[in-house]
Amino acid sequence: MLPPLYMCPLSETQQAALEQGLRCKDAFTLWRCQILLARARRIQPRDIATTVGGSVQTVCKVIRAFEQQGLACLHA
Repeated sequence: MLPPLYMCPLSETQQAALEQGLRCKDAFTLWRCQILLARARRIQPRDIATTVGGSVQTVCKVIRAFEQQGLACLHA
């Protein structure tokens, strides 16, 4: 079983990078930015998955990748 899903509060730099990513032409980056910004607003993974059109498991994977890699997780 995986540990509870937690995301540290975003720094100003991270917030700005994620907001900039919303204007990215790369769908991978755009999608991940949407997920991470939603989670930063404390939206639950189930609700994020419904909104962005993915699975809860994938949303959790993106959040964990961000916790481990930081902004580097935005690029395939």
